[in-house]
Amino acid sequence: MIVIRQRLAGLILAIVLAGSLIACGGANTPPASSPPESSADTSGLAALATAGGSDYLTTVIKEHDDIAQSYNRFRGLMTNAQVTDTTWRTSVHLQLATWRQTYSEARKLTPPPELAGFHQKFLAGLEKFNSAADDITGSLEAESMDLSLFDSATVKLTDGIQLIQGAMPELGIQR
Repeated sequence: MIVIRQRLAGLILAIVLAGSLIACGGANTPPASSPPESSADTSGLAALATAGGSDYLTTVIKEHDDIAQSYNRFRGLMTNAQVTDTTWRTSVHLQLATWRQTYSEARKLTPPPELAGFHQKFLAGLEKFNSAADDITGSLEAESMDLSLFDSATVKLTDGIQLIQGAMPELGIQR
């Protein structure tokens, strides 16, 4: 049990550090958790609105913000992991459900042709979150907590964040 706790602590630290690096934004990349600012550059929005893409854009921005906020709540839960506490587990599962729902909703979207490349990258990032949610659920539900699934989830979350952050500038708006 001590080995499992030590390993889990290491994995949790990796998740938190990955999130911290993402929150810092890396090289000129806006943080994944940045809410829309009122001073956003909307020059790209006018072209999308005339092309019928404003509904798509509004939905994608909401999905981006939902996944970022949920990931930040998840990180907070991981910094004080209480794997035997039912309330903690329920809170974690709620965030995982948010990731799954966001991915499911994004899969139903049809992007305007000029945003097809963005959509593919954004969806790939959300798919990583969806898959990480499956791994985390599997780990938490395993009788002896399968830490290899947490390892896998950490990699997927890092990849997912990078994919989403890499795609966002393609929207042509400042976030």
